[in-house]
Amino acid sequence: MARSTDELMKRLRETVYFLHGSCMRYDEGVLAEALQLSVQIRKLFHETTRSHSLMGQLGVVDRLRMYDSATPLDELGSATGTSGLTVVPLGQSRYLPFLDEGRTPSRFVPFVDWWQRPILQDGKANTFTRQTLVLVSANQDGAHVDPMLHKAYEHLSNEGLGWIRQGSDPPEFLHGLIEASVRQVAHETLVTLAHDELQAFPEEVPRRRYRYLPGPTLEQLYGASAVMEFRCPVLDADGKPSSPTAGWPDRIAPQDPCPCGSGKKFKDCHGYG
Repeated sequence: MARSTDELMKRLRETVYFLHGSCMRYDEGVLAEALQLSVQIRKLFHETTRSHSLMGQLGVVDRLRMYDSATPLDELGSATGTSGLTVVPLGQSRYLPFLDEGRTPSRFVPFVDWWQRPILQDGKANTFTRQTLVLVSANQDGAHVDPMLHKAYEHLSNEGLGWIRQGSDPPEFLHGLIEASVRQVAHETLVTLAHDELQAFPEEVPRRRYRYLPGPTLEQLYGASAVMEFRCPVLDADGKPSSPTAGWPDRIAPQDPCPCGSGKKFKDCHGYG
């Protein structure tokens, strides 16, 4: 018997709850939460002949416009590999997700392009898409613990892109590349769902944090310095703001008039969540 739409939506709200909670714990320093993130993202999007994704069962995959914050790999050429979803701030010994402070303007793109476009390449020209990164992480370390690791994934887990932490003795590889990448994919997923018409956010998760009001900066979360010089805007394919909220104030009080022009208070209009 097929699940009802109400039951599927309940599962979607639960997944958003788990994603948000794991993101918060990751930001507090629990890198292992990235494994939980990969499992939840897999549940949302992974589709096979024997396994049906939650978004697929809801029938929304074809219309989803995914928040794409990745820097194209051809703009990041490096002999040791490139990462389109992470940054290594000054004074840090590990990779961090750059959240909304990426190197290039973020966009909303079709799901297939978001899911299957390469976003990471190691020094041996092995590439990872969001799909492969999430599935290998979930299948081999998250939902299962496989006895044999995917070789390229194992290399990334142990050595990242081969970069050495400055001043370390003995030499120490920068760590957390896979975890930071999955954390960024989770952020993109939450921003996507916040902008979609689905009522996917439970009361415990602040939808406006991912839709209207910028969340904490990297400096606030990780104590990083000189991470980025500017916050990139969110643009559509024509280079225009992708959302009518793009020019809204960073902070809006609940009693203020909603910037959408409805005449309602913000809390009674777009300030839900």
